[in-house]
Amino acid sequence: MCWVYFLKFKTKVANVFLKFKNWIENQSGHKIQVVRSDNGTKYTSNKFARFCHDVGIEHRYTTPYTPQQNGVSELKNRTIMEMVRCLLFEKDLPKKFWAEAVNTVIFLLNRLPIKALQNKISYEAWHGYKPSLQNLKISGCLCFTYVPQVKKDNLIERLKLIFLSVISMLQKAIEFFNLKQKKVIVSKDIKFIETEKSNFKDVERSASKEIVQDLGDYVDEAPVRGTILLDDIYQSCNVAVLELAEFKEAKNNPKWIDAMKEELRMIEKNQTWELVDMPKH
Repeated sequence: MCWVYFLKFKTKVANVFLKFKNWIENQSGHKIQVVRSDNGTKYTSNKFARFCHDVGIEHRYTTPYTPQQNGVSELKNRTIMEMVRCLLFEKDLPKKFWAEAVNTVIFLLNRLPIKALQNKISYEAWHGYKPSLQNLKISGCLCFTYVPQVKKDNLIERLKLIFLSVISMLQKAIEFFNLKQKKVIVSKDIKFIETEKSNFKDVERSASKEIVQDLGDYVDEAPVRGTILLDDIYQSCNVAVLELAEFKEAKNNPKWIDAMKEELRMIEKNQTWELVDMPKH
């Protein structure tokens, strides 16, 4: 079986391993006896070494620059990343969804046959029964949400989403990317459209057009992709460009004085700063 944890900092490895140890030992009823790792600083830190020593775990290291001594982990990493690249490239998904792709790959690998177990899959060997695969969907396909009854009205619209990954078997929920709100949401009541061939860029472009159409009279003109001169922006906003050389010019200008007073008033209103005496030094 394979489990994956996403870290912002390598220094969190020891804390995550502690949580994993407690969880895995509780689930399996067995104690972790040996851990094998490379010589990365995240594994050779004093905190990690002290933790293994305190709980009686033997920590074995590979020889420096000899990854073949940890072939199982190296092969697993390579398999996962190759599958992740395939998932992202197939639907032209941006790299920011790599974590969701990894979750999907782990979900699939634990349900695929491996040579070490012969006639069993990892999930079956771990849980003692075969998983149901009838609900598998194509990663990155289009889908629509079912609106809850309490939120339904005559004007409600269906949200167009992109299927990202199965996040938790405990929640029985799936992660999706909301094309209009530009954020990831979690739901389980979804209508999938696996037969529609469309990559992420095409779908995102069509969603942008729908947003403009939905806004209707509230939009002066459709947004233009590309670049525009700064002078043109100032002219369209009716902004006068005026840069003063120094504070002396500003303090003699009534308009700049009014602007500074307004700025200071907002600072005091929002309690942005606290005025204190200047230090002696």
